[in-house]
Amino acid sequence: MTEIFPDIPGCDIDGLIAEGGMAVVYSAMQQTLDRRVAVKVMKAGDDHNTQRFLQEARYLATLNHRHIVTIYDVGTLQDGRRYLTMELLPGGDLRSRLKQGLDRAQIRTWILQLADALRVVHQQGMVHRDIKPANILFRADGSLVLSDFGIAKNPHMDVELTQAGSMVGSPAYSSPEQVSARPVDARSDQYSLGIVLLEMLLGYNPYRADEYATTLVNQLQMSVPVMPPHLVAWQRVLDRLLAKEPDQRFADMSALMQALPPEEGGQAMYATPQSSQDDPTLMYTRPIAAVRHVKSRYTLWLRSAVAIVLAAALGFYAYRIYRIHDDLQRAQQRFQAGLYIEPAGDSALYYYRRVLSRDDHNSQALAGIYALKQVFVQKVSRAETNHDWPRALASLRQAQRVSPRDPALIAMQAMLKQEQARYEHEHQLGQEGATHDSGHAKAHHGSSWNRFMHNLFGR
Repeated sequence: MTEIFPDIPGCDIDGLIAEGGMAVVYSAMQQTLDRRVAVKVMKAGDDHNTQRFLQEARYLATLNHRHIVTIYDVGTLQDGRRYLTMELLPGGDLRSRLKQGLDRAQIRTWILQLADALRVVHQQGMVHRDIKPANILFRADGSLVLSDFGIAKNPHMDVELTQAGSMVGSPAYSSPEQVSARPVDARSDQYSLGIVLLEMLLGYNPYRADEYATTLVNQLQMSVPVMPPHLVAWQRVLDRLLAKEPDQRFADMSALMQALPPEEGGQAMYATPQSSQDDPTLMYTRPIAAVRHVKSRYTLWLRSAVAIVLAAALGFYAYRIYRIHDDLQRAQQRFQAGLYIEPAGDSALYYYRRVLSRDDHNSQALAGIYALKQVFVQKVSRAETNHDWPRALASLRQAQRVSPRDPALIAMQAMLKQEQARYEHEHQLGQEGATHDSGHAKAHHGSSWNRFMHNLFGR
């Protein structure tokens, strides 16, 4: 069967390149300039997808960099769908090249190119938010290109494109602030780039798990892997890029570029402390060192008293940190074992809440609670799709145990009851014509449910 291609003004489409959730990409010959191009055509959808598609065009039009995909034109088809014409990138993506294995010199070059491209993106006030191997493409000459700005965001604008409390991006490459639906800035792209770098070096992504929820928890809690001896030069860069807290990452992409290890055989470009004042690990020893040479009996007594009080305070602080760390480890283990909220005294929820009782602003525990809620939100959505209303309501009650008085869950409960009532009403209609209408209505209701879930939870 011959495929019917869309009619793009000034272009002869001759093949399909890729198909995603929001758009289809074709290869074509642009007649006016006699050059090969890629044409990205939006699928028929709602206004939200149209906004995202046009946003990508606007963002790409403001960027001019060798390692960022170039846009040529934007337009509208006769059926109302939008399209973009951009440069054709026939060299495949990084995902396929990872399977072939990479040498360290090539890895360093590509990370430099990506960091420089993102430097320009960030200077324009944007955050890409979807850095992953599938969005890193190559030209015929082998040069790297960053693509797919469909969910890029200006944190100070476009607030309508991402609802509060929703997650965007690919979980296996998303920053902790993304998976917990917190505000993001340019440092979020650093984390995603760090995972891409890690995958380049190791050949796999250690944060990716078989289960969606486990992947979220890994991004929130998994430590940075220890590099083998032949990759140890990359450890400090990875530690900074993959820090769970944005403040612990690099100041910007320029700082990252300066911190990359040199080509093989060179000296590492890492700054080392010049004195004890530059070493934060010595902060608790300075008060005692300051009185070391004072001989008076009173001063010696005061020094001892300060040391005792300080030791006690440090002991209490260390114990508190130990208990928080231990509870977070237990929570992660219970999460991965599927012990989300039961048993009551030994579940992931129990340990996350115990952490919050000691540190009510602990970001890992707060993000863990969010991930738990998402587990049950997904169960509600799957049950609703199958019209299994008892299971949907049971899963919703579990989500509400995790996050009581959550306004999104309250809205979800009302929507679920509305969908159930509509379905049962249509199901009771026994006439043939009514049955046909019922199928159409259920499809419409399913679309309404999907839009509702996307707006509230980004799913």
